[in-house]
Amino acid sequence: MTADCVTVGILIASLLRVLWRVKLPTRQRRMILCIFASSVVLAFAAIFHIVGHVLDIITLMVAGI
Repeated sequence: MTADCVTVGILIASLLRVLWRVKLPTRQRRMILCIFASSVVLAFAAIFHIVGHVLDIITLMVAGI
């Protein structure tokens, strides 16, 4: 789980760096930014999903079920 979070952080940082340096017209830059933003949202949703499963497992272990 920690590796997933670190990987997502590295991907976001590297893509922002590339997007910052690229010389594109405004319209194309916005399109790439929208695609990138949707992938970031999906990555965070996946992380929250994993955390929810881990917390569920911990709760079941503590309850003794």
